[in-house]
Amino acid sequence: MASFLHTRSSLPCRVVLTMLCVVRIVFEARSTRAQDKVEAIVSHGIELRRLGRDSEALVEFQRALKQRKTPRIRAQVAVAEQALGLWAAAEADLLEAMKEGKDEWIVKNRLTLVNALKEIQEHLGSLEVWGSPVGARIVVNEKVVGTLPLVSPVRLSEDTVALRAEADGYFTINRTVRVKLGETAREHVELIRVAAAPAPRAMTEENRRGGSSGNERERPPMNGEGEAVVTRSTASPEPPVRDKAPDDRVPGGDRASLRPYAWVAAGGAVAGIALGVVETVIALDKKSEFENHIGPSPADKTVFIKDCGSAMLSAACRPIEEAHNRALKLSIVGYAVGGALAAGSVVLFLLSGRGEPGAPSAVACLPDFFHPGVACQLRF
Repeated sequence: MASFLHTRSSLPCRVVLTMLCVVRIVFEARSTRAQDKVEAIVSHGIELRRLGRDSEALVEFQRALKQRKTPRIRAQVAVAEQALGLWAAAEADLLEAMKEGKDEWIVKNRLTLVNALKEIQEHLGSLEVWGSPVGARIVVNEKVVGTLPLVSPVRLSEDTVALRAEADGYFTINRTVRVKLGETAREHVELIRVAAAPAPRAMTEENRRGGSSGNERERPPMNGEGEAVVTRSTASPEPPVRDKAPDDRVPGGDRASLRPYAWVAAGGAVAGIALGVVETVIALDKKSEFENHIGPSPADKTVFIKDCGSAMLSAACRPIEEAHNRALKLSIVGYAVGGALAAGSVVLFLLSGRGEPGAPSAVACLPDFFHPGVACQLRF
């Protein structure tokens, strides 16, 4: 009896452990595939650098960094930025990568990275800005670098820069500042508050009197209890209104002529939405084909990779991208035209109602207690 209870109690545990093992295996497999994809991107970027195509290599390294933020990939981004003369960005990325002092790749290449950092910093100067008010925006070369007080100096590779300090309710300061490479320039800004606009003057006594006298002339006479006294005119009363001749036209006859246009608009709406759905399916299919397209590697023609994700599209990838963009535009046009025609058809149906004379057209919506959402009824 005891062994039977033990077997029954251990069976759920075995099932749970098996499921956990399966989840772990699937997760590790996905992680390995993602890591292999990132490594392929990095290898492609390194090959581009060897060919002297530094701008394309930087794009590849930045794409790899978005998927996996490691010190090695960030250092590759910094070295590519250094080759392109992006000194401030290269310094920031290289310092960030070298913070991981225990990383195996950083330790192995520390001497090379230190020499690269030294060369980068020879092309940079520093700009310190201080002053008031607190929270004023500091803009250098049309780029917001922070607010007062600045936590750290701005690193610049330009010799002369445009400095602007601005804040809501203050006059803006514009300056041209010279920053020498390897040195620090300091600038003090003191924004002046804009004077508040004067309040509108109060109405003069003469205007108040004139206004009150005019109003008093327009008011009806009042009795002792504050009620208006209605005076009757001595003119002859208006003649009685004669009964109008009955209208022989059919009620709603003019509105009924709009019914064919309403049906045409409804048919056009269905066609437009159908076009949008078909083109959406085509766009999704082309997107999947673009992302999974296989082609020879630029570095080694015998190796096949997913070539449509690189910066330079191959000849086989361009038609796929063009077909995707064309289908996407047609789907947007179809949905827009279908929606506009659907709204127009509803309006035309409301205007062409054939109900009883004087019966208004209406749309009523109530919560649907049997299905999610609301139920609407159109009366025309």
